[in-house]
Amino acid sequence: MLAGMLNVNQAQDTGTQFNNVTVTDSIFRNNAIKGLYIEKLSDSVFTNVQILNNGRYAPPTTLASTTLASFHAGGMDLNLKDGSYSNLTFNNLTVTGNGIGTKEGAGIMIKARGTGSDTGYSTYPATLTGVNITGGTFTDNERGIRFGEPTKNNTGPTNVAISGATIRDNIKQYTGIDGSTYGDVVNTSTVLVDAASNWWGTSVKSTIQANATGSVDFTPYYTDSGLTTFSDVKQLLNFTVPNQVGSSTIDEINHTINISVLAGTDVKVLVPTITINGSSISPISGTSTNFTSPVTYTVSSYDEETTQNYIVTVTTPIKKSGIRNTSSNITYVAGDNGKIEGVLEQRIASGRTGSEVVAIPDSGHTFVNWSDGLTTPSRSDLSPDVDITITAYFSNDVGQEVGGEIEPVTVETPTTPTPTGGEGEVSVPGSVSVVSDVFLRNLELGDEGEDVKLLQKFLNDNHFTVARGGAGAPGEETTYFGKRTQNALVRFQDVHADVILVPLGLKKGTGYFGTSTRDYVNSLLKK
Repeated sequence: MLAGMLNVNQAQDTGTQFNNVTVTDSIFRNNAIKGLYIEKLSDSVFTNVQILNNGRYAPPTTLASTTLASFHAGGMDLNLKDGSYSNLTFNNLTVTGNGIGTKEGAGIMIKARGTGSDTGYSTYPATLTGVNITGGTFTDNERGIRFGEPTKNNTGPTNVAISGATIRDNIKQYTGIDGSTYGDVVNTSTVLVDAASNWWGTSVKSTIQANATGSVDFTPYYTDSGLTTFSDVKQLLNFTVPNQVGSSTIDEINHTINISVLAGTDVKVLVPTITINGSSISPISGTSTNFTSPVTYTVSSYDEETTQNYIVTVTTPIKKSGIRNTSSNITYVAGDNGKIEGVLEQRIASGRTGSEVVAIPDSGHTFVNWSDGLTTPSRSDLSPDVDITITAYFSNDVGQEVGGEIEPVTVETPTTPTPTGGEGEVSVPGSVSVVSDVFLRNLELGDEGEDVKLLQKFLNDNHFTVARGGAGAPGEETTYFGKRTQNALVRFQDVHADVILVPLGLKKGTGYFGTSTRDYVNSLLKK
């Protein structure tokens, strides 16, 4: 077949137009020129659609070279003309092996013709606004996703967003040298494409930049195929030094780290071991450093666009004149949902090791870690020469803040209009008051209220930016909990995973402002 789905209209044809089309769990495969070719389409959704191996190499010579613009062979060609179109949604597409070896081939082509220098259709131009591509895989095509007709400087489509997708390895196979720009996302229109929050097969910014051509905003991007870590992360996760007593206290609000070491430790030549979430840290881990005064460490983000300074202070116990500390006390405390077996209060002589204790979780729960970072449930400790308390942490009850499995708190609020337009962050009338800057309810995607606006401001103020510009940006916070608020909240939860996620047995942020996240944010706001 030439095309798996075909909608062709002559100029000023008021006949067939695809509106409110839903295509789900379908496969368009091995069509000679295009998997789908459509000239009029609005308010439509494609979900779990596979577009595979269409328009590969040159068509048979019996076909005219202009048949369905065969040199634009590929997977899906939305070549919109003569009308105003909007709201096209693509969820979890698999687009692979399309347009291979053809001059202008691509996996997906989305165009609003007749604008810019596209004079062939200037009498019957098209506009398209609202294209959302969420999730899915776009790999091994001649080009990945292309917007606009090559060389025509179309002024649309507008309000285009791609997120949560894997877009990689879309490499030129055409043997000629007269093809237009290549890449994973190619924007030949004059309007910015928002392609943030995707995985490009690498964490190297320059490589991504070379394959996101035209006006494409691709930062922040994911740095791993599991879509867990954003490129703008610049976090110091762990910092330890020899002879350390207890765990390091890392304050992510003020970006300070406080560490205590055993009495008599020479703090002028300490060699720290550092773990970060970012591209680099300076000074680097393993470098001998003088900690007689606070030392500044700088973490760079993966995309190397921003840095974060942490001030590290190391202290030693103050010795009482003429008194030698010959023993010290360790107190072991069990957190919620577990117990400790062994002697919970031990007085240990200097240089000696105390008796073993074991952290045992209650039924249905798991041991997480000790407060000093040790992850084995059993332990016996050397005398720290100062009195300390060590706490065992266990997972919380199942059901709290577990993504789509949550039953959120219901709050009666006045009816408000459904938000429309924009990038998903719009201002709507408030419905919930916030008392003393403390959050009183759980929040999720689609919620509205002044507390949503406060949450956006909190995230922006603490470098988890909701939006770079427009609704949700710093100074332009709104009362609507949209996709960008959710993405920023995921980044915040990932950074503070040890407080918010680990106690719940979670590894990745959910974007749900539930009890665990809300309590932690409230505690920060009260400081």
